Amino acid sequence: MGTEQWLKLDVYFIGKPFTMKLMDRFGAAGVVTWIAFLAACKRSSVQGRVTYMSDIEARHELFIHDMPLKDDRGDPWTLDDFFTFTGKMKQTRKNAHGRVKNVTCTHWERWQNAQKTDDARERQRRSRAKNGCDNSVTENEREKEREIERAAVTSASTQGADATAKEATPATVPNGSLPDRAAVANLKASLRPYGTQP
Repeated sequence: MGTEQWLKLDVYFIGKPFTMKLMDRFGAAGVVTWIAFLAACKRSSVQGRVTYMSDIEARHELFIHDMPLKDDRGDPWTLDDFFTFTGKMKQTRKNAHGRVKNVTCTHWERWQNAQKTDDARERQRRSRAKNGCDNSVTENEREKEREIERAAVTSASTQGADATAKEATPATVPNGSLPDRAAVANLKASLRPYGTQP
């Protein structure tokens, strides 16, 4: 069998219009057949497509070989009827090459891309939670840095030229608009609680 593969279904799948139409036309067996078709698409060597030569082979491919294909009224239907209906609903596309029939799920790529995006987003969230990264913390740290720089600029401008001449490192660049890195570092050191390291 190999590694496990998972098929994601929308939690509102049963209440969707397409599913309701499947239920009306084919009964509960139609909904089960659709889910079996999606699972077969996932297992297929060409994902999103099921290939078969006969209805019996298709039923084995979908793992529904024992399930009676009857609607809720007891009327029988075939997989050809089923895939014709799903084709009219723009959910599948059928083609044949000689005796080989292919049924392709028309939305497969879009669904898989959405799933990959969701999976990547979830992995990123778990990784950040595991590593202790929190965007709000880093944003708060950036805001603190901005406050310190503003305080250095304000301090340098209020102290005037006499204060900057007495300091070993100037508080502003030559045009007087931006704080010097050394002045910011000195200000940070003076704001740090006693006994803590940078």
